[in-house]
Amino acid sequence: MRPHVLAALLALLPACSWPDMRDPETATLTGTATYRERIALPPDAVVTVRLQDVSRQDVAAETLAEQTIEMQGKQVPVAFELTYDPADIVPSHRYSVRAEIRSGGRLMFASSSAAPVFAEGAPTELELLLTRVRGATPEALALPLRGTKWVLTGIGENGVVTQEGREPAHLLLAEDELRYSGSATINRIAGGLEIDGAELHFQPGPMTEMAGPPDLMEQEQRFVAALAKVDGYSIERDRLTLSSNGETLLVFAAAQDD
Repeated sequence: MRPHVLAALLALLPACSWPDMRDPETATLTGTATYRERIALPPDAVVTVRLQDVSRQDVAAETLAEQTIEMQGKQVPVAFELTYDPADIVPSHRYSVRAEIRSGGRLMFASSSAAPVFAEGAPTELELLLTRVRGATPEALALPLRGTKWVLTGIGENGVVTQEGREPAHLLLAEDELRYSGSATINRIAGGLEIDGAELHFQPGPMTEMAGPPDLMEQEQRFVAALAKVDGYSIERDRLTLSSNGETLLVFAAAQDD
């Protein structure tokens, strides 16, 4: 068909607008994750990196972006790229990135502290340094100490008292700062942390002054007193044990997702 004929036919076609097929506007955070130990990763190792909103205390962090990387025999450092929607970012909130490495579903390495992002002075290219999980063995699946909501299940060798309709005693250790918050049974508690390897110390902070049933108030007093004595911790699977000089003081279980 001659060009001038084709042009004439096209001119007869009704005008139409094509839908915009572009992807919605997104942004990315990039960086690397690594660890210092001279240990080779097994072939089935999987690296997971998450962008999280860590603004709300005493609540598990909200994940805004996540990338899972199958190593397939490759070793660290591993590059990552988190794609997120800028519309989800609230200027007054706090955000951080953390990573973990698992093999066979078992945690091997994890961020000991979260890397803040979007704040003034925060780096645009992230370098995440992971640490080996204490007691990481094929038999043990350890959840991270920080960022997990730990529900009190025992004080010493004794169980705990709960009340229907009342949230049980629990702790949440912040991911991006050395702070903790939670409930001692009746009253809310918060304070500072000192963490050095397997050593852990809780610094007392503000506490509400509400009254409750005598058995719960007595339990609260024992909980707070034990927390002040803690000097170490261990995690096995979803169980956290806080101790003093090797003696068990408090036992927790990871909160189940709703």
